[in-house]
Amino acid sequence: MFDPIHGVDLQAVQLGLVHLLPLFPVHADYASERDEYNKNLRAAFERIRDFQSAHYVLNRYGGCFWERARLTPVSADLLRKIGAFRARGEVVQYEDESFSIDDWQLLLLGHGVLPETWDPAADRTPPEYLREEMGRILGFIRRKVEEQRPHAAYLQHAIKRS
Repeated sequence: MFDPIHGVDLQAVQLGLVHLLPLFPVHADYASERDEYNKNLRAAFERIRDFQSAHYVLNRYGGCFWERARLTPVSADLLRKIGAFRARGEVVQYEDESFSIDDWQLLLLGHGVLPETWDPAADRTPPEYLREEMGRILGFIRRKVEEQRPHAAYLQHAIKRS
């Protein structure tokens, strides 16, 4: 059903159970529960499918396989998601998303989809605040790196423990 690229089979099982529990039939006539379950699960699976499809549609590799993959029809939701990100870097989140905004940003940027502009609110942030914030973040990263043992010391410790 799904491409093994992300190993989403367990995720699909979990989604199936999460949607089944509140709709578990309690009467012999369970048509409404069944229909609601199928609708919910279909939407969730479509989000997974879109994430996986994006890898094939956005690839920049050569060869027959990848050229055909780029021609594969994709959902209107995926096209809107790619278009919105390309327009200003925003990731459209649909109700039944299984992947985080970070997952989508990494996927899109990794495939070369770059925003043409940015959120206008970013222009209202004073440059001195940005410099201070970046300095604070870099300082945090520097301190965390300096706290780490050198690689050789870690390996010595690991060898002693085994």
